[in-house]
Amino acid sequence: MPAREWPTNPSIGRASIRAIVFTALVSLAGGCVHYNAPHRAADMSLFSGQKELNRQGITPQQRRQMTDADIQALLDRKPVAPFPAALAVVRVQAPGYVSHTFQKPYGYGQYTVVTTRDIESDEDLKRIAKLPMVTGGLATLNKLVLPANLESDKELRQGAAALHADLLLVYTLDTSFHQQGKSEPLSLITVGLAPNHEIQMVTTASAILMDVRTGYIYATAEATSKHQQMTNLWQSAEAVDESRRKTESQAFQKLIGEFEQAWRGVIRRYARSNAPAGS
Repeated sequence: MPAREWPTNPSIGRASIRAIVFTALVSLAGGCVHYNAPHRAADMSLFSGQKELNRQGITPQQRRQMTDADIQALLDRKPVAPFPAALAVVRVQAPGYVSHTFQKPYGYGQYTVVTTRDIESDEDLKRIAKLPMVTGGLATLNKLVLPANLESDKELRQGAAALHADLLLVYTLDTSFHQQGKSEPLSLITVGLAPNHEIQMVTTASAILMDVRTGYIYATAEATSKHQQMTNLWQSAEAVDESRRKTESQAFQKLIGEFEQAWRGVIRRYARSNAPAGS
């Protein structure tokens, strides 16, 4: 049997090689690892209320008459927490929130509560508990004191009241992935055999400090952390998630710093007579 002859035309040979390489790459691509970006932050306006009217040249009585009843009810909230104050804390996210390390959100409705600490360290929470005029440590809300249906700040305040807290710190994290040069956030990141792209992770951590009894907002705080990574350095979903958690941890630590600044203003304004010197 004569030996098989291979094409001698150089152009045909190169085309065949390209076809073989392309077919191999397509086959391998089926084994790519995908990473689902976490869902978004909770809508913090659920806890801070609507924006105040900004009208000029009218009397307080006219302003009140022109204000919707539900808005006026928010504006009528008063600060009544005693100082030193017992403080509770809770993390909230958008409905149905899941991440690589958190798959079972608690509650349904307008938001969900994250009960697993995947980015907060004990040292982070101790910084809050050790703030001046905070008494009794730091209480954490969980499903034992919260209803399943979560619609507004009232459910959180009821849970905090069950723990005998005077103030409630509500925070959320908003993490997005962006490919360099594109504005739309990515919901799915392909790693391993993906092309070499630069991905930027951006986490914004936001917090609201409210009065457990009335819902009065004492202060807000916000901080952002960014991290850039080449996709060829990620070989697994776990590697992507490690970068995500690192970025979120940095944002949370920055948020604590911002909250510490805001807290000083709170005790100067609301607990002047009891505030320690230099606070």
